[in-house]
Amino acid sequence: MRVALMLFVVLAAGCSALRPQPGDAERVDRVLAETLQLQHASPARQRNALTRARQAFAEGGGRDIDRLRLGTLFATLPAPLGEETRAIDLLRPLASQRPETALTRFAAILVSQVAERRRLEQVGQRGEQALRHSEHQASELRHKLDELKSIERSVLQREEQLHVE
Repeated sequence: MRVALMLFVVLAAGCSALRPQPGDAERVDRVLAETLQLQHASPARQRNALTRARQAFAEGGGRDIDRLRLGTLFATLPAPLGEETRAIDLLRPLASQRPETALTRFAAILVSQVAERRRLEQVGQRGEQALRHSEHQASELRHKLDELKSIERSVLQREEQLHVE
């Protein structure tokens, strides 16, 4: 009986000490839930969440979940809080870790999305520059055409004057 009681006590103590830690999927889900809530939050609340994430990252020694949380906030919060370069810098090492986990897969997706968004912004900026250049050229050509028309009118008027005389 004593052995059974001792075994029960040891097992109960062991089970309470081994509280199940949330898996990667649950931790990623919490990061996503927080991020979604912050999308509709006030700038002050967003700023506070970013400050807390920075502190947790610094105090936690760069734990993967803290890295993911901070990188996700940098990637998704609007400017000036969001910083895509910092997001990529934080998430790229996590995304390249092996073996793949829910954290690393989510980080990889986020890195690729942020990189694609940056690429599209650059393409858009180049397109805007090309459009401005084209508009400038078109304006110059209109001006030259107007000058040519003015010269043509002047020549026609002189010819008419010569025929009249």
